[in-house]
Amino acid sequence: NLGAKAGVKVNWIVMNQNGLVGRVIAVGADTSRVLFLADGDSRVPVMGETTRARAIAMGDKTTAPKLAHLNTPTLMRDGERVMTSGDDGIFPRGIAVGQAGVAPDKQWRVRLASSASPIDFVRLVPPSNFPPPLDPVTAPSLAPPPTEGATTAPVQGGVLPLAADAAGVPTAATPEAIRAAQASRSSEIEAARATAARLAKERDAAREQARQAEAARLAAESRNVPVAGAATSPSSSSSAPTSQTAPAATPPASTTPSGAPKQ
Repeated sequence: NLGAKAGVKVNWIVMNQNGLVGRVIAVGADTSRVLFLADGDSRVPVMGETTRARAIAMGDKTTAPKLAHLNTPTLMRDGERVMTSGDDGIFPRGIAVGQAGVAPDKQWRVRLASSASPIDFVRLVPPSNFPPPLDPVTAPSLAPPPTEGATTAPVQGGVLPLAADAAGVPTAATPEAIRAAQASRSSEIEAARATAARLAKERDAAREQARQAEAARLAAESRNVPVAGAATSPSSSSSAPTSQTAPAATPPASTTPSGAPKQ
């Protein structure tokens, strides 16, 4: 029996002694229309009192609306007290909604606390609308870009250098100065790249030379050949020269012609 004459407005919160009932969606002179939590069009952001698990209490014309979009279903506890989270800027945070539980359809639902007793008398509470910003945000005013060959004042934002070249550009610069600074910066970048490439080539050549020297040293050691600048020791496998004796010569046998008389 309260409406616009009593100052009631749309989105005012409706409560009873047990918890949240709904919100005002239409106002007459002496009456107000309320959207209940169980209505199919009702959507209220809620959270668990202990786990702080966020969800949307979605009405489906039952006494236990669904807890849709539950961000941490593994943390929500059966029987945990559910209250408004205040994330929508309409419902104040901390108003009792009901108790969470898993229904026979395997979905999390909230048993409404306001249904514990008949809803005869209710209390109306203004919504907790987010306050507007103190200083409204306005777009910055930028000067138009200068034309070619025109004499203009220092640039105020109409022509900006590239982000990579901004460090080399003065704060107050004409378009000609900006182009000159960008060209100088490009030359410095190219010179730095050339120097880096030359140093990398020299480093690779030194590494290749060291690798070849190491390979030569290992090959020389495998052949037991002394390497220049390295100390060598006599091989343990060498042995003293052995003396060789020639076989004794035997005098040739003397023969006499057959039938010759013996002397």
